[in-house]
Amino acid sequence: MAATSDEEMESLLSSFDQIYEEFKDGVTEIQLLKSSCSAELKRREALENTCNSLRIGLALLDSTFYCEISILAYEFCGRYLCRPTFYDISETISNIALLHADNERLTKLYMVSFNKLADQLERRTKRQSLEEELKKVTDEHLSKEDEYRKAVESLKQEHAKKIGDLEAQVRCSLLQQAANEATINQLQQDLVVHRTHIETLANRLERVHVDVELKYHNEIQDLKDCLIIEQEEKNELNKKLQNVEKELLISRTKLVEQQRDSTSNRHVETLKQKTMKLRKENEVLKRKLLGFEDG
Repeated sequence: MAATSDEEMESLLSSFDQIYEEFKDGVTEIQLLKSSCSAELKRREALENTCNSLRIGLALLDSTFYCEISILAYEFCGRYLCRPTFYDISETISNIALLHADNERLTKLYMVSFNKLADQLERRTKRQSLEEELKKVTDEHLSKEDEYRKAVESLKQEHAKKIGDLEAQVRCSLLQQAANEATINQLQQDLVVHRTHIETLANRLERVHVDVELKYHNEIQDLKDCLIIEQEEKNELNKKLQNVEKELLISRTKLVEQQRDSTSNRHVETLKQKTMKLRKENEVLKRKLLGFEDG
């Protein structure tokens, strides 16, 4: 999502730069057209002044030419009516030739002025075309400027919206970061407490282990001592049992010999009871011995 927003932002910025470049090109073109229009206007004014001057000059030349023709005609008529001489006629013809030459020169000047006027009219047409083109470019420029303004407003609104969204995201991120930092601090404190507790338990466990090991060692040693004592007692009991069995065997032998003697019978009964008692004690000792060996 962030990558898409960045791409859209880059696209908008590139479009904005392109519109801005087109706007600058349009402004430059308008300035050039304005300069050309100003130059054409100045040239038009100069041409209009020249045309007016030529018109005034041509009018003066025409009036002068007609005046001179009239004067010459009057002089010719006066001289002819007065019967002029050949010299007067030659002079009149010479003057007419000069006037004709001046007329041709003035005609050439008039044609040159006419050509200049045609050029001026052509330039005026071009100027009008340039003015129309300038108006068209100006309208396009205004349209582009309006589009540019609308695009800028749209970009501003979109950027304001995105900035608001980003600020909201930043605020949420800051709140989340603060909550995470508080959680981390609490967890670190809990970790310190747990580490202290674990160290205490480890020390206590070590002491308990040492105490238990020492206790078990002492108990095992006591049991070993007891086992040794019990073994010795067992050996003694075995010896006693063997002695009793020997005595019993002897008693039985005597009992066989003294079957009819009641005193012997009672003695045999007593020996039997002793034998049974010793056997029971022997069984008890055996069970104790087996219990110690299993432990």
